[in-house]
Amino acid sequence: MKLLILFLLLSINGLGKTETKKNPYAIPGMTANKDELLKFLREESPKQFCDEKGYFIKCFDIVESQCPEETQTSFDGCKQSVIVPEKFDVLEIEDYSAKLGECVGIDLEKKWTERKRGSRECKKRF
Repeated sequence: MKLLILFLLLSINGLGKTETKKNPYAIPGMTANKDELLKFLREESPKQFCDEKGYFIKCFDIVESQCPEETQTSFDGCKQSVIVPEKFDVLEIEDYSAKLGECVGIDLEKKWTERKRGSRECKKRF
């Protein structure tokens, strides 16, 4: 079961995207566990938001080594505001992942607003 959930989560096209497509490999009726999903996403969120070629590292004057901790802190806040049921259909994994990713991205953007770089590439986002 954990391997299936891991596979499904790895197929997500990005945590911060709000538009999601249903995973064709998910099995309808199979349930996922909230705690396992949140644990996995908390561990993976720094990889998504702190990538050296990613938006936050390129567009904000932040210490790269502090990014993972701050991302996980934002994730902890978001998991309190995004309601995820204890058990849910695996087809909904992408939806909950996208909602949590969007929340983390918005939180980091707000938290680091004063440190945003002024390049054209950085200004066109949000």
